[in-house]
Amino acid sequence: MPCSSITVKEMAEHYIKNELENTSVIRPKAAETASRDRHNLRTYVIPRWAQLHAIELDPLDIEPWFVSLTTTPCGPRNKPLSWPTVNLIKSAMSMAFQHGQRWKLIPREMANPMEKARCRTVSSYEARVATPAQVFAILSDLDCPATRCEWAMVLLHATTALRGEEGFGLQWRDID
Repeated sequence: MPCSSITVKEMAEHYIKNELENTSVIRPKAAETASRDRHNLRTYVIPRWAQLHAIELDPLDIEPWFVSLTTTPCGPRNKPLSWPTVNLIKSAMSMAFQHGQRWKLIPREMANPMEKARCRTVSSYEARVATPAQVFAILSDLDCPATRCEWAMVLLHATTALRGEEGFGLQWRDID
């Protein structure tokens, strides 16, 4: 396929097949990263840019799309995305373009449009810090057999400072 005619969808699918799903590459992605990038490409990038020729993608077209992802309900949860999530989408797109250049699917001398597309990388999330007295009060309220799991989660988060999703991903054997 000539460099000028490959679509964003074809290039992204080529990247998914030859990099994200191929564990024998020189620098394989971690399973979680590959899964996340595959999801972001197939859920957000391909539906939006599928038919556009990859060489026609322009940073000035991408930036308003990024803003729309943070202001319009989208994706499986039908909610606007956070800027850090949009930044992960941008990263997956950039990797797909680098892959396309390496495989000569698009011209190697072409600038990667993702390098010029701007994206906020700061979240509006603000961590709430609980004092030791507050943690003890919460643990005291949860100290009964019916809330043993919640008690353990509060203790885990208070003593390790794990993020919510990190703690919720653990299994009992991880804590033991």
